[in-house]
Amino acid sequence: MGKPKIRPPSKVNALSFPVFGLTWHGTPATPKNDGVSFTAYCGGGGSAKTGVGNKIVCDLVAQEPQQQQPGGEHDNLVNQSSSSTTSHRTIEISTGEALCFGIHAFRPYDDTLQMIRLVACVGDEILLYGIPIHCSSSNDDGSAAEQELNEGAILLAKANVGNGYGANVATYTAMFHVQQNQLQHLIAVGCENGHLVVFQIATNNASSSSSSSCELTKITECKGHTKAICAIQFHPRGQELLSSAKDGTARIFSVSTGNELAVMKCEVHDPNGPPPTTTTTIDP
Repeated sequence: MGKPKIRPPSKVNALSFPVFGLTWHGTPATPKNDGVSFTAYCGGGGSAKTGVGNKIVCDLVAQEPQQQQPGGEHDNLVNQSSSSTTSHRTIEISTGEALCFGIHAFRPYDDTLQMIRLVACVGDEILLYGIPIHCSSSNDDGSAAEQELNEGAILLAKANVGNGYGANVATYTAMFHVQQNQLQHLIAVGCENGHLVVFQIATNNASSSSSSSCELTKITECKGHTKAICAIQFHPRGQELLSSAKDGTARIFSVSTGNELAVMKCEVHDPNGPPPTTTTTIDP
């Protein structure tokens, strides 16, 4: 049996540096909304002395639907592939002397910037980038400054998680705040010291997607893990945060208070020995 053939849109990239994190975000194209497939990976050689740069490599495929033609919605969906324009770009973001260990891509529900957001964990900081989905054309006066800006990554905000914390992994959720009657955009960061830090994306207009400048405001810090955090995930409703760490535990925290709600401990047993008396321990 021969080697399987890679068919579009699948592809294989030859990597020139060690990879520590990756992410993917995708939305299908519809007659009203663009389709996006965004992948990114991060890593590097650790320092400039190795000769291998520390960077984030992003691959963006965007499908921009044209105006609907006369006919029913079903006909427009069927003919969507032939009536849309597809663009493909590769963006590289240098992280300098510091390694990026974790990245997470998302796009807010109320996005008006037409950007994919990318959270990068670099040292003790998190960096929030905006990746424009579509490139702008050159200006009438011949200036390509705006086009060059929109083709790359725009740093929207950054924040320090804590001195010596070491940002490892990040995730995002949107949660409706009943008291404030608005949608909150939250980023959670799992750190090398075992702490979880939750930030809110805030702008002057109280919306994370209505301005290209925003701030990351720390709202909660969750403590409980004793070693580095490996993975984190928000509950679908955004009110709880699940994490796992090298201390052999998975824990659930309250996003609003930072309190630990539950812990599950990993136990290792000899498969050739007697069965364990207990399997999983859950502490309230």
